[in-house]
Amino acid sequence: VIEHHTVSNDGGAIYGDVEASDIQANNIRHCKAGRQGGAVYGVKFSRISAQYCQAERGGAVAHCDDSEVFARHNTASLHGGGAYKCESLICTGHWRNNRAVGGDGQHIYSLGCDHGHGHDNAHHEGYLWHAVYLDHPLTCSHGHWRNDHI
Repeated sequence: VIEHHTVSNDGGAIYGDVEASDIQANNIRHCKAGRQGGAVYGVKFSRISAQYCQAERGGAVAHCDDSEVFARHNTASLHGGGAYKCESLICTGHWRNNRAVGGDGQHIYSLGCDHGHGHDNAHHEGYLWHAVYLDHPLTCSHGHWRNDHI
């Protein structure tokens, strides 16, 4: 169990660099990052479970590529209540009550959102996600669903 860790930059509980992979952190709670990844930042090929974490971007995780993530009750003050800019993300369990207070992506915010891609562009940086249970409809602040921030 990792609880009540706070950092001013990235990765409230775990900060990964280029080599960080195959991390298993199944019980991260009440952690906070000043920038990105309230629970975890920058790991790949990992399994993360985060609840009640906070960050500016990615309340639970940020830049956690090719990973399985369970996220509940996490908050981002800007984008991605659950996840922010995670490539090939697998959402495990029932994601619910993740919030993006000041931006898009209550659950997920992707890289494709802020690089000037139009809504009609079918290719959003090659990002893939698998999610079975999200607690509310997929919506977008632009009025229609868009797969790069849900």
